[in-house]
Amino acid sequence: MKKLVSFLMCAVAVIFLITACGGGGGGTSSPAGPPAGQITCPDGSFANDVSACPAVTLIASDYANVDPHMLKQGVIAQFTGALDPASVTDGALLRNDDAITGTVVPGAVSLSSDNMDLFDKPTQWLAYSQTYNLAIDVNDSIGRTVSVDIPITTMPMSCTNTAIWSTPANYSSQLKDCVSPIGVQAQVTEFNKLQDDTCIVTAGTSLTTECHAYLENGTVGLTNTGIIVGGHTVMWMIYIGTDNLSSVVLLDVNVPTNPVPVATLILPSPLVWIIGNPTGAFVHTADGKGSQLTVDSADKIVQTCMTGCQ
Repeated sequence: MKKLVSFLMCAVAVIFLITACGGGGGGTSSPAGPPAGQITCPDGSFANDVSACPAVTLIASDYANVDPHMLKQGVIAQFTGALDPASVTDGALLRNDDAITGTVVPGAVSLSSDNMDLFDKPTQWLAYSQTYNLAIDVNDSIGRTVSVDIPITTMPMSCTNTAIWSTPANYSSQLKDCVSPIGVQAQVTEFNKLQDDTCIVTAGTSLTTECHAYLENGTVGLTNTGIIVGGHTVMWMIYIGTDNLSSVVLLDVNVPTNPVPVATLILPSPLVWIIGNPTGAFVHTADGKGSQLTVDSADKIVQTCMTGCQ
């Protein structure tokens, strides 16, 4: 009798285990799709047909008087529903000035992982004191057209940040950049790094449009000096290349709207700060050295170590 009771208890236990485990199948279930006969709308809701899905609209954003340096990720357009990734590659166009005839600003367009946020990241940071327009003409996830225009204005360039200049710099309306006066220390920061390799500096050749763009967005730093080359006034131009090397350029600014490089020098150590002086410039580099930059009779930049020399 005891054996029969034990057998029955074991049988019940086995049945219970099999039932609890779902017959041995197990596994996690997939997220539920739309009910039979319905579709998934761009906002994630379900509807009987496309016409019943809520329209995808732009979530209001304010791009008035923005600092170009704050747009490192690009202009972000957030929508109330998902977009079709296949329509996005050529579906957004950023123009400087006029929304139709303005100059196209090169950049890359992408979507967030949920396809609801569109990013237009310019190759170079936008210039100060400019107006732009981002025209978006794409499809949502169910094929409907989504067209919006986003106006953008950038703030005027400020030359008063004493974390960069030991005393405020001067704004040059002709060069469209800040110029630190003689004797004013100018720090080199992450914002002095070029965003691409389109600015090619060649001695004796006027700065290109791409280089002027780097003046206008504040990437290139300018420092005054008292030296004269070829009877012309000059100043120092500094920047960090995409290769992380620091470049110092002697710039002929006799015609301020058409600056011409006279000579270039790639420093052996990253530039930390520069002070223009009557005979050239004093630079401090990451290796702890302080050097005087001058120009020789052949109009070449000469670097002479003054402090921290080995």
